[in-house]
Amino acid sequence: TTKDPAVPHRMLFIDDAHIESQREVKRKIRPADKHHVAVLEPDRPWECNSAYLYGTVLRDDGDGWRMWYQTYDQNARHQYAIAYATSDDLIHWQKPALGHYSWGYRTDTNMVFGGNRWAASPSVIDHGPQVDPERRFAMLYWDAAGPEIDARLADSSLAASERWKEIPHSQHGTCIAWAEDGFNWTPDEKNPILQFIKRDNDVTG
Repeated sequence: TTKDPAVPHRMLFIDDAHIESQREVKRKIRPADKHHVAVLEPDRPWECNSAYLYGTVLRDDGDGWRMWYQTYDQNARHQYAIAYATSDDLIHWQKPALGHYSWGYRTDTNMVFGGNRWAASPSVIDHGPQVDPERRFAMLYWDAAGPEIDARLADSSLAASERWKEIPHSQHGTCIAWAEDGFNWTPDEKNPILQFIKRDNDVTG
């Protein structure tokens, strides 16, 4: 039985957090079966051989699945961008031509967001239809934000790999964007909501 009446009827009991009592039962965890081939591969020119799930997979409003994943193009204005795919079985994924985000002269892409200069490691949350419709979907991602960003990145003499170093640490970090449909994202005006802090022993900065 569950000790929390607000918990949905069906749950995945990974631990005992929502179990009030149990008798004559034992948890047995079976090893996962790995699919023999990749289910998502970079087969679009704007993916530039990089389509990987620093991202999120969620149920849609029906029986299908939605994925937000990351692409990488070191020569693009938005080096990291977020693309979208759908599936009925989690094995076969489709990349719809949404027309929300262009790549060069191509408008038939499945990309949905590029941030200010990049958008990396998206984590999407679906709050459901009971919230403000314009903020049903929230996405946390890594980006640069702040009033000096455009000026610091306007120098075309800088290689794309060097542009990150030209941004003050206080102006990049974890950001948040909102959407009604999961496609049309609006960055929050207060970004970054969690600033990056440079430390002497930081090997990733």
